[in-house]
Amino acid sequence: MNRGVTQTDVDQLRALQREVQSNDVIVDYVTTQQSAVAYLREINQEISLLIGTDFAALAGRSSC
Repeated sequence: MNRGVTQTDVDQLRALQREVQSNDVIVDYVTTQQSAVAYLREINQEISLLIGTDFAALAGRSSC
């Protein structure tokens, strides 16, 4: 039975999105994750400068 998406479904989704976006724990997690990614990009750039090649591209290659 495929009834599609109703306006009620959309309204419920938007209400859940507002709850998630106002949850302090989730907001802190997302902010911390973004900060960590930015920091790691800086570290990768510094390592790349030191070794003279794109460290992130080297580290991304794995045979595991």
